[in-house]
Amino acid sequence: MFLSQSFSACLLALTFYEHVGAEVDHFPDMLSAKVQRRDNNNDTIESIDDATRHPNATGSWPIHGIDVTKPLRNPPSDEYGRGNGWTIDIAVATNITTTDSESRSNPQDLNLKAPDNAFSETEQTVNATEHYNVCSFMWWGNRWSTDDMEKLHQDADGSCNGVISKHCIADLRETLSGASCSMPGSYKTPESCPEYLSSSFSITVSMAFRANKSTYHIGGNWGPYTNGSEELIREAYDQAVTNVYPVMLVYKYDDGELESNYTVFRCVRANQIAEGSRQPETFGNRRGSAGVVRVSMFSLFIGLAVPLMVTSLM
Repeated sequence: MFLSQSFSACLLALTFYEHVGAEVDHFPDMLSAKVQRRDNNNDTIESIDDATRHPNATGSWPIHGIDVTKPLRNPPSDEYGRGNGWTIDIAVATNITTTDSESRSNPQDLNLKAPDNAFSETEQTVNATEHYNVCSFMWWGNRWSTDDMEKLHQDADGSCNGVISKHCIADLRETLSGASCSMPGSYKTPESCPEYLSSSFSITVSMAFRANKSTYHIGGNWGPYTNGSEELIREAYDQAVTNVYPVMLVYKYDDGELESNYTVFRCVRANQIAEGSRQPETFGNRRGSAGVVRVSMFSLFIGLAVPLMVTSLM
């Protein structure tokens, strides 16, 4: 897995807007357990990468992946909760020191994982995607309500449990099947979908599969940030380990004779807390059922976000 330096800088700049100095978004005063503290004085990218290899929480969501060394003659159905060994994985690390300052991040990292023998082509130097264009879309600017979060955390198969409507998901499949990985902001958000599923809130990755690679980066979020008290650090922990990210994979195949496509959609979250880390006690700063929103620096600057595009060189 490789990320370009420019992409990493853009991602850091975007998630920087979640930094709220001595305060993070305020949560109910319900927290008492001490959070595991992690300190790392390495370069930012290295410390984030190392931290997410030793996460506080993880999730693995099965999908039916495609052998891109074969023509896409009969695209499978995207059945929630089912798969053929492929997964969309999330790893969440918390309380990470990434600079000389006291600011601490809580990175969440998402990857597509291939099973053993995922491809028929065994030549390790062959780029297997000659006739394929495979894109991933990850939406990071979600403003879930507490009611939404309760439904999403009851979701056992990644279907989003009605928080994102079936109509919206169907429209997204159709829209993104015609979108371009190489042109950020190349799609118009379907009217059936909420604003946070717009291109302004998505990280777009063009994937190049290889027979000797099993991990393909989708995207991530380094916030929330805090440099406050231990209580605020605990609050940021709860927000990070309960975050939910909609993800869509789009496989497009065209060899000049056969043209077809296939899409995968999942709401991805961490659902396994690592040994030694505590269970979250809140969902973090979310809108209540009455629609009241606490304002943070992230929400004030969210309109400045720009679409992100990166090509993974696998």
